[in-house]
Amino acid sequence: MQNSHWRIHRDLSVGILVLLLGAAMSMSGCKSEPTLFGGCSTQNMNACPPSEGFANPYEGTLELLSWTETLRKASLELTGKLPTERQQQITAEHGQQGLEASLAEIMRDERFSQRVIELYNDHFLTDKYLGRENAIELLDEEVYPNLRWFERKYPDDEEKAELTNDSLAREPLELIAHVVRNEKPFTEILTANYTMANGYSALSLIGMSDVPLGIGENPERFREVQIPGIPHAGILTSAMFLNRFPTSDTNINRHRSRMAYWFFLDIDINQFGNRPVDASADFGENPTLTNPNCTVCHTTMDPVAGLFMNWNESGEYSGRGEWFDSDYILPPGFNGETLPDRDRKRALQWFASRLVRDLPKPPSRRCSRV
Repeated sequence: MQNSHWRIHRDLSVGILVLLLGAAMSMSGCKSEPTLFGGCSTQNMNACPPSEGFANPYEGTLELLSWTETLRKASLELTGKLPTERQQQITAEHGQQGLEASLAEIMRDERFSQRVIELYNDHFLTDKYLGRENAIELLDEEVYPNLRWFERKYPDDEEKAELTNDSLAREPLELIAHVVRNEKPFTEILTANYTMANGYSALSLIGMSDVPLGIGENPERFREVQIPGIPHAGILTSAMFLNRFPTSDTNINRHRSRMAYWFFLDIDINQFGNRPVDASADFGENPTLTNPNCTVCHTTMDPVAGLFMNWNESGEYSGRGEWFDSDYILPPGFNGETLPDRDRKRALQWFASRLVRDLPKPPSRRCSRV
């Protein structure tokens, strides 16, 4: 029974591990291998990285699936369909290298892109804004004058309104799918100097005259667009992401900072201060800056909170570059580096460029191929 438990546990983990390994492979920043799969497929085995083998650390207590069984489970997890006969044959003949080639093909399937959207929505929860005008109501018509373009052009068409709303709501998830689908470096989910829009949301965000030619009316066709005056930084500057993880006059972006650490660096700041505190103690006038019981978290959290200074509670960009005095809260920065004054209006772009440097590195063999 114990062996069966381990077998099932490994089964269910395969899909997520494959996704994470694919992400890590592209996050590496290796100039020699800038894409997710590098041309690897069952038709082009020579483009696949050499297999280093897999040692079972629980020999005798853990029963591993065969490579073909692993392929089957991974394909179902990542696309909801069984692998092709050719993929099964290649995996059976070539073992781990055949599995990697088959998975590279599977992860080029559009169903994998949709699975990526599902997986990341489980974290970001931005699908909360699907339906009716839940996403539209988060945005300000003074900032986006053409936000409700459909009311003028199609005054009695509720479908156009809902398509526009859902297109706006899906922007951060479509960005991730776009990066995966086009085999871009995965770091681009944070560094992208664009947002994603289709023919409906583009009209709301940038107006009729600036919509890129050829974007069309297909609601499934999202394209890279730039909103004038916005220093885009991938998900970090997404209005839906910023609304889902809001700020307030008292929180001052600390929640956004905590979630950036959690989502993109796998660091739970709340665990830093996981110890009992005497509620009757005198914490001083500014405990988040001076009291060790508080600074254990705030020394890490507050500088990154300052990097969101240009984005208000509705996820709108002000561009003022204003933050509190350093005698009230630590100055904006990250990982011991202070934000230069020249970058204050593009603080999240500065943050993204440093955040991706701090990501965990993938296995060295992914960088060793030239």
